[in-house]
Amino acid sequence: MKLSLFFSSLIIACVFTVQVKTVHCQIFDFSPEQVAEYRKEAEMHFENNNYNEASRRFNDLGFYYWEHNNFEDAIEVFKMSVKANEQIGNVNAVRHIYNNFGQIYYEIRDFDSSIKYQKKGLDIARSQNRDAEIASSLINLATTKTEINQHERAINNLNEALQIATELNELIILRSCYALLARNHDALGNNEKAREYYDLFDIVRGRIQEEQARLAREEAARKVEQVEAEKRATAEELTERQRELVTTREVLQEVEHVSRERQMQIDLMEQERLLLERERMLQEEEIRREKLLRNFLIAGSGFVAIFALLVLYALFEKRKANKKLSAAYSKIYKQNENITNSIAYAQRIQEAVLPLEDNFTDYFNDSFIFFRPRDVVSGDFYWFRRIASKDNPDYANSIIVAAVDCTGHGVPGAFMSMIGVNFLENITRRGIIQPAKILNELHKTIRKSLKQHKNDNRDGMEMSIAVINEDFSKLEFAGAKNPLIYTTGKEIEIIKGDPAPIGGLQLEEERLFTNYKLDIKEATSIYLYSDGFADQFGGPEGEKFSSKRLRDIFARHSDKPMIKQKELIEKSFNEWKGDEYNQLDDVLVLGFRINK
Repeated sequence: MKLSLFFSSLIIACVFTVQVKTVHCQIFDFSPEQVAEYRKEAEMHFENNNYNEASRRFNDLGFYYWEHNNFEDAIEVFKMSVKANEQIGNVNAVRHIYNNFGQIYYEIRDFDSSIKYQKKGLDIARSQNRDAEIASSLINLATTKTEINQHERAINNLNEALQIATELNELIILRSCYALLARNHDALGNNEKAREYYDLFDIVRGRIQEEQARLAREEAARKVEQVEAEKRATAEELTERQRELVTTREVLQEVEHVSRERQMQIDLMEQERLLLERERMLQEEEIRREKLLRNFLIAGSGFVAIFALLVLYALFEKRKANKKLSAAYSKIYKQNENITNSIAYAQRIQEAVLPLEDNFTDYFNDSFIFFRPRDVVSGDFYWFRRIASKDNPDYANSIIVAAVDCTGHGVPGAFMSMIGVNFLENITRRGIIQPAKILNELHKTIRKSLKQHKNDNRDGMEMSIAVINEDFSKLEFAGAKNPLIYTTGKEIEIIKGDPAPIGGLQLEEERLFTNYKLDIKEATSIYLYSDGFADQFGGPEGEKFSSKRLRDIFARHSDKPMIKQKELIEKSFNEWKGDEYNQLDDVLVLGFRINK
């Protein structure tokens, strides 16, 4: 048996992921009349030898037709753009348009034409010695050849692209090469080769994710450093002004001291003048001294005035610095307040969307929900409802229960969780109740809504979902990477879910999930959960809690009331995490007992 099932969740950037809709331009929202007028203007520019403007407009029209699946007109106007660019010698633009032809023909399943134009683009890239573009064109060729089962030829193209990508250390191109090599070797039955390239793909994918996380951390650190630098600059300026003020104060004190001494001299001289009033020469000397002293006092007064002005200037600058510092702090405070308010609002929305936890006991008297988000809002969510006969008479009064783990946590995870709740409500109210069919439909809906067939979005969900019939005698289950645990005593039984998630890149032709059925003949305890509890670091060795330890808790305490089990589960989690470790992920565990 081939390894295709092993690679069912492999993320392969295969259909033109290296170059998607090259020569990117704005996709205009034309009306039919505007399209006709715009095309007429483009043809007029071409006839008037205004090839630059004609090329731009033909490109705009080509992308518009392409976006609206009008492939015939898209091909026609792109060919006109090729002619215009050939007139002005823009070989690089011609290469990009040939790549667009390759993708358009790929989308309409005309693989021979797709290969033809991809080769033309490759030839131009080789003539320009553009190694990265050569590798991208080789990967696009290999993608098309893979689609028509020309696996050996695809591998030849990929080996050349792999050599170039290795020399350039282009991780994105390396990831695509390894993914496609794994797929083609798997198709040829080369299982070991396929597994080897899958492992290399997984390593490169991890390096890309680490690099993206590093860049995000560096950007955040840069912004924090910028704010801190501004704060330091303001503080340093304030300190300098304070030093100037101290210096000015000391100078003023010195001037005052000198003034007091001079005043004492004046007093003595005045006494001397009265005593020697009759002596003319002494009188003249006294007059001269008085003039000299007066001049000195005038100079001293000017000096005092200057320093007084300096003091006033220092106080003014200090006030300006305080205002600037106060504004900076106010801005930061306002930003933090806005972020906090937004998250709190997101929490209220999420709580309004999720069913009330207390209502779970209306369906199962003996039950619990242990739900602990890592942040204010959560990427994990629980969901349950009773099926009405109008939804699906075959499942009338049955109860659906689901435990779901969305990509991410915090606000991004909460956004996905609200999408998930809405889709589950819509799917089940359309009469799709069988668990496997719900997962199949949810997978298609997620991929379509997030346009994952066109972009690099890989968000999705891991979940387990069960349906219990009206008299509690039968249970149906399906899982996307998550299991269902049940016990009728001390022995734990596991129904594993399928290894593929909901959403993300789809490698297989159609993703189908398995539906399991369980006859309930005696009292049975059932558990659904996300991976947050098992992945939590802690304990004496700082290791993960693990799924085995969690199952052991279920086994030891399954005979106790569910509310007591919740207390023991919560206690185990708190003691394992302790104060030394932060909560790693959102945590969700559902338990309920069916009594017969």
